[in-house]
Amino acid sequence: MIGKRIGDFEIIEEIGKGGMGRVYRAIQKSLNREVAIKVLSAGLSSNEEFVERFDLEAKSVAKLIQTNIIQMYSKGVTEDGVHYFAMEYVHGEDLSSKIKHGEKFSEKGAIDIIMQACLGLEEAQKFGIIHRDIKPSNILITNEGIVKVADFGLAKSLEATMKLTRTDVFMGTVNYTSPEQGMGKPLDHRTDIYSLGIVFYQMLTNKVPFDAETAAAIIYKHVHEKPERPRKINPNISPQAEAAVLKAIAKKPEDRYQNMKEFRVALEALLGGKSPKTPKKKIGVSYIIIAVPAILLIGGAVFYFSTTSSTESQQVEILKGLITDVTDVDKSEKIKKMYQKLQEKHPDNISLNLMKEKIDRMSEMLAISHGISENIKSLKCSGDLRNKKEDILVFARKYPEFEKNYVALNDFWGRKIEEMEKGKERDFENAKNSIIQAKTSEEIIAVRDVFVNHVCSDYREFWSRELEKTGQKKLEELIYREILVMLSTAKSLEDVEKAGNKYKKLQIGEEYVKNLTAAVEEKITDIMRKRIDNAKGLCDLNDIVSESAGYMQKYPALVKQIDTQRMEFERENQSDLKTAMADIDEKWNMEEIHDLASRFKENHPCSNYIGELEKYATARNEKINKIKAEYDSMLNGLREAQDSKALDSMKDRIDKFAQENKDSTYTAKLRDSWKEKQNRNDEEVRLSMQRAP
Repeated sequence: MIGKRIGDFEIIEEIGKGGMGRVYRAIQKSLNREVAIKVLSAGLSSNEEFVERFDLEAKSVAKLIQTNIIQMYSKGVTEDGVHYFAMEYVHGEDLSSKIKHGEKFSEKGAIDIIMQACLGLEEAQKFGIIHRDIKPSNILITNEGIVKVADFGLAKSLEATMKLTRTDVFMGTVNYTSPEQGMGKPLDHRTDIYSLGIVFYQMLTNKVPFDAETAAAIIYKHVHEKPERPRKINPNISPQAEAAVLKAIAKKPEDRYQNMKEFRVALEALLGGKSPKTPKKKIGVSYIIIAVPAILLIGGAVFYFSTTSSTESQQVEILKGLITDVTDVDKSEKIKKMYQKLQEKHPDNISLNLMKEKIDRMSEMLAISHGISENIKSLKCSGDLRNKKEDILVFARKYPEFEKNYVALNDFWGRKIEEMEKGKERDFENAKNSIIQAKTSEEIIAVRDVFVNHVCSDYREFWSRELEKTGQKKLEELIYREILVMLSTAKSLEDVEKAGNKYKKLQIGEEYVKNLTAAVEEKITDIMRKRIDNAKGLCDLNDIVSESAGYMQKYPALVKQIDTQRMEFERENQSDLKTAMADIDEKWNMEEIHDLASRFKENHPCSNYIGELEKYATARNEKINKIKAEYDSMLNGLREAQDSKALDSMKDRIDKFAQENKDSTYTAKLRDSWKEKQNRNDEEVRLSMQRAP
């Protein structure tokens, strides 16, 4: 098939295949656009019943013109009798592929995808169409994140001609089959709600709720078994999301959401009322703009119609002209009223009776025109807007008689795309200037984040193509300067660490990293040297070592400086110890000795000599006690000495005591006491001699 033509379509490549046939990417020559061609197998194309149903449903699906539905362009039959569809070609990936590739969906992301699918199926529901084969492979996601529901009607047609025993056909979809579908009961749109709920369950939990080796076993589980609660599999799922998915996959249809809109509204509530990416329809400026010319035309025609005595045939012709010229909903309502009045007045007019279909077509056309207009207005990306051109062309082909509406839509589209392109050029130029003039890294990062995370691929591509290299270079330069400033003003190791963490978290060039690493090490060394130099004693030095243990291992020069400073403090402590010991030696009062030891400990709390001085002070106190005891003993000896011989003996003891305890106040007291005793004895001897006969 590759390279061959099917009608107006040239086959480019095969992009998929299955039990029904093959899907190809093709080019529609007349419009020079990409399309997807689904070619049914010869076996299916030869089945008259299937072809009849296929044709009927194709016409039904062709009515569905909605952003979240793959649009059908045309159908045909090849020369050898094979039927095919020509459909919208989507640049993106189906949900099944994303799941197989291991993509994890956030709750918000899963809800957005399911909500968009709801919007598409909601449109189908309005036309009484049941999909019957909702599964991840039939949910396509464009590169811009727009969901497209595919394969409408084919599953229903297959169901009419194939039995459940054809497991090669059914295995791909049986995991998403509703209980009533599995039991062969009559179906309505709630079967699609169930299947979409199974897809929602799988996106939240990364598994389908019911699985087994055979199709029959899986269907049995759908009918009879309860699904495992999603939050048990994935605790991060909110209770509200769990409740929504469990309601969607309730066994009984009456226990589910009763229509797609109800399901979608429930999901919107989970997002706080935020709508999905597909824009909602609402009255807007674009509709008013394209309506203005029609008001004058229709207003004049209505005035003419209501004030002249024109013939019946003239009035009918005027009404026909108004229908094809109308571009305004209000005027279309007036036309409807005019039609009703004419029909009441001329009930047998064949032209009026045939005009009913044109009136209905007019209303349908205005609704679609309004939807396209609002959709165009809501789009943010020029790429999406260019894709919207196809909708306008489809509109023109579907409603060729309403040329003015097509022209108005096309003009509005042209103005919108021109406005977008100008805005894009302005944004691109501003981004370039912002990068060039940026004074801080935060300014560059802000520009980068806007472009890298932009919803429009044009912006993301422009960043990677035009701005990334320049922006990254400027970012690295600014970060380098900012960190150097931080380092120059850093007063503590904590300040240096903050600066170091900043450049480690950001992606900058290897040369910058090398220079900054050297600057950080230099600043750390400088701060540590100053701290060591400013240390007041061993305690300060010990604190520095304790707080900076990690740095000590990395910077040996600092260890050497600390050792040198410690030795200096030790020498000072040793000198102060000698002075304290000398002062203690001069003291004979125990309280004074205790004060000297306490003062040394207070002035040198981290000194290794504190214990030594305390021992010395204790020894001094013991010595003083011993001297005092000997002093008391000698005082008693002096009091008891009665003659010169005893006094001479005491004198020898006092001289020996004086030699052992130099500069002792006790020695002076003992000498004074001995002299006083000697004088008293001499006086007694003298008096005794005077009394002698």
